[in-house]
Amino acid sequence: MAFNTKKLAIDQNLVHLYIVYGLPGSGKTTFLRKKFDFLKSNRDFEFFNIDFYMSNLEKYKNLESYFKKTLEPYYLDYGKEYNFVVDGLFCTPDEILSFVNKIAEYYGNCVFEVQVYAWNEDRDACLNNDEQRLEDGSRGCPAANTIKNAVFVPLTDDDLHSENDRICYLPIEHQTVQRATTYEKFFNRQQTNNDELRSIE
Repeated sequence: MAFNTKKLAIDQNLVHLYIVYGLPGSGKTTFLRKKFDFLKSNRDFEFFNIDFYMSNLEKYKNLESYFKKTLEPYYLDYGKEYNFVVDGLFCTPDEILSFVNKIAEYYGNCVFEVQVYAWNEDRDACLNNDEQRLEDGSRGCPAANTIKNAVFVPLTDDDLHSENDRICYLPIEHQTVQRATTYEKFFNRQQTNNDELRSIE
């Protein structure tokens, strides 16, 4: 199921909203970097880092204020398509549903097509990847406590629903957590971006 821009009201926009779901160390950021090529200068998406927002709560009053600093609703031209890429820690269906509803309320002139990429629960592999990224200096803050203790609910298509007719959830794309190989660890150490995750996708 997908929207067709021809069916949009004249004063609406279509937003493709891409969200990752899984524990730290799953490979979410690496996946997004490869899929959307964050290094390209003429990128055609807006990137929102929810972890950055959570670590700067004193700067932003709420989630909407963080999005506001990136993209005001009235900056969106009518009748256009946009790509919003969201990187953050989502581990329960309610977190996804609440987040999407808040963004849909803030961007009232948009229709949302939501694609969620969900990783399986493999805490051992995530702990291994987190240890590796600390060891090679790609991350300075350990996530072991979150990986061990966070509530994680496997996500199914039945969990994603909305009474808001401006929100459409696409079928979930499931991913598998993988341990970083020796080559992948070496490759990641050569990157100029220090926030790459250590898992491979």
